[in-house]
Amino acid sequence: MATNEDCLRIDITPLYPVDDYEEAFLILYRQITKRDLERITWRHTDRPTTLRKFLNYMAGPRAAFLVIHEGDVAGLFWLEDIVSGVQCELGGWIPYRYRGLGSEQILRQTLEYTSEKMQFPAVFCHTPWQSARAICRRAGMVEVAALDFYTGAKANKLYSLRWDYAGRRRGE
Repeated sequence: MATNEDCLRIDITPLYPVDDYEEAFLILYRQITKRDLERITWRHTDRPTTLRKFLNYMAGPRAAFLVIHEGDVAGLFWLEDIVSGVQCELGGWIPYRYRGLGSEQILRQTLEYTSEKMQFPAVFCHTPWQSARAICRRAGMVEVAALDFYTGAKANKLYSLRWDYAGRRRGE
């Protein structure tokens, strides 16, 4: 973990099974805007529009966890496309009050947690948003691909970034 004095002190709490944490998800769900929900579920056409659907979405093939800063929710992250002990994909949402420089710190510490505690040496993030791409890069991820994809008639880029914990430990 980083030793910078300006670093946010966070705790990461696993949220599985999801049904055991319905109250935490209710608090989160109330903070998530419609735009946030569309971004969280950007790869899916059947977006969750109720708390129950959101719980079902998060309980799918995902392992969710909360990031807590001084008793306040500073983020919701989840792992999917998991290959145990090898790699996973990290998705996430950060409340507005933590966006900006806090996003980078929260993501970096979440990546370290995912690598060290959950033992995934390679963590991937895929995003169509420039802002998320920039946060990932500032947090230490390396861009490995920028692919064209289409939503309707609109062309976009899908950025694929990788966190290589094993390489970081070797000093690469």
